Amino acid sequence: MEETKTPNFDRIEKKSWGYMLLHFDRLHDKLFNFTNVLIVGYFTLSQLQEFNIRLGFIFVPLFNLVVLIYIEYYWMNTNRLETAVKEIVNPDRKMGLRYNKLTLISLFSIFLTFIVTVIFLYFLFA
Repeated sequence: MEETKTPNFDRIEKKSWGYMLLHFDRLHDKLFNFTNVLIVGYFTLSQLQEFNIRLGFIFVPLFNLVVLIYIEYYWMNTNRLETAVKEIVNPDRKMGLRYNKLTLISLFSIFLTFIVTVIFLYFLFA
């Protein structure tokens, strides 16, 4: 009788974490670029007479940009910690908490980008 080979689940799990982090990184890059486009759009709308928008609204997409920069900084620190994971006491818990926080901040940035886009579209079409 031939034995069936079971896949190495640890290897699959590690690859999956890498893929997930890669997708988050790509998503943050796209949000970063889109936020830059929104900043230009807010500047443009504030300078056009027919839209009657105050320049102070530029702080809405700028705040979103600051959140995205914080995510990149947090991501960098997480990667720095991963290089010394053998020295961390209880690394599964520590890294799990960092990944959970990074996921929540990423979700917040997606939601914030959506809100900034809705506000921009409101000013554009109102």
